[in-house]
Amino acid sequence: MVSWVGLELNNLRFIPLILNNRNKRERESAIKYFLTQALASVLFLVGGLIESSSFYVIGGRILMNTALIIKLGGAPFHAWIPSVLEGIV
Repeated sequence: MVSWVGLELNNLRFIPLILNNRNKRERESAIKYFLTQALASVLFLVGGLIESSSFYVIGGRILMNTALIIKLGGAPFHAWIPSVLEGIV
């Protein structure tokens, strides 16, 4: 849970940095970054709910770990990183 909170704080701080110059490519990169992070946050919260219901604990942990890997850009969920980085450079 602490990892998720830290990644959410990073998300809130990083988006304004992307939107500094506000050209079309940077806005597109910011939207991709935000949508990817929001999807991963939803997956994390759903995984936490599944795990807390103690009905399917393993599935909840897998979903939470998958969400953290997406947020960190780890393989195999790293495809969004190059397009975001190309837009901000």
